[in-house]
Amino acid sequence: MTRAMFGRHYADLAVTEQTLRDSGLEWTVSRPPSHAHTSRKNVIMTKYARFASLVCAGLFAGFLTSVLVLELSLRGFDSTVYTQVRLVELDSLDKLAVATLLPALIATAVLAYRTYRTNTRWSTVAALALLVFVLGLTLIVNLPINSDQLHWNAQSPPSNWTDVRDRWQIAHAVRTVAAVLAFAVLALAAPLPRTRRSSSRPNERP
Repeated sequence: MTRAMFGRHYADLAVTEQTLRDSGLEWTVSRPPSHAHTSRKNVIMTKYARFASLVCAGLFAGFLTSVLVLELSLRGFDSTVYTQVRLVELDSLDKLAVATLLPALIATAVLAYRTYRTNTRWSTVAALALLVFVLGLTLIVNLPINSDQLHWNAQSPPSNWTDVRDRWQIAHAVRTVAAVLAFAVLALAAPLPRTRRSSSRPNERP
């Protein structure tokens, strides 16, 4: 619409810039920034998204770390104790996992969208990819084992209970590392000065 209304102005502008490029002189072209990218509202919304992403990812990573410590402690006990503790874990911990992972995913996805034009975009995308990996691993490995263990009897667990335990704990250790890395990446990127990608032409200097 703007180009249709001010076509002659844009044509003159193109000629002017071409003349500058052909002149061989050192030159700089300055343009007013986009209001949508620099408005105070957008800056505040990005800060909120970053804060929510950090808090939720940190809570989720801390939750997984706590469960990992508990699971490693159980390796020194027999099948009866392991099964009893697992049944207690499965009573509520799955709900806590959902309550921390989903907000972390949503907040990080929003942050990735709001920072995709800045120099911190790759950090945010990396953190989001790690959280998505955690979700996928959970759905593929941990949740099916959880569903199976809900039907275990502490007095007579299955004969392959150690294999099931090891498979769950290995997957959990991997997702814990991924969640901690996601939080670390977000935390390291948070204090960095943010600049937007230049949309200038190769011969232009901001």
